[in-house]
Amino acid sequence: MKNQNAIIRKGTVEDVPAAFSLIKELALYEKAPEQVTITLDELIEDGFGQNPIYGLFVAEFDSEVIGIALYYEKYSTWQGRCIYLEDIVVTESHRAKGIGHQLFQAVIGVAKKRNSARMEWISTSWFLGSPSTSVISPNGEEARSGQSVSWAMHFCPCRAPFILSSGM
Repeated sequence: MKNQNAIIRKGTVEDVPAAFSLIKELALYEKAPEQVTITLDELIEDGFGQNPIYGLFVAEFDSEVIGIALYYEKYSTWQGRCIYLEDIVVTESHRAKGIGHQLFQAVIGVAKKRNSARMEWISTSWFLGSPSTSVISPNGEEARSGQSVSWAMHFCPCRAPFILSSGM
């Protein structure tokens, strides 16, 4: 099923409680809820305080935040600016509808706008068999069980087209 006209937009401080709920939902899905040690106040300060260190996109449907993409800038000594995609989370009832792909495209847009050399993210191997795989591995690469896979989208010097590679 395709997306149901979800709106993808920059997150605001008002979206952080919903984003925090999605982060906890992801941790529960990954069977690691005890590993979420950040507080709502820290998440607000780190993203919307005096010195924000992450960016946030939200997917909204019927005035409800149903997905997020959290990213931040990093730096390569060889290539310069890079964007690191920390997480894309879509609530279970809205998965497999193209929303994760829309969030992914929004982060690619930030990388291009900032003239980044590449965008990076990591996926666990069990995730590669999920319905969301097409968001992160369009070329169909597979990982061995228990392995984390590092992905990088390298933009050419003109920063327009890209090459997708994995560090399996």
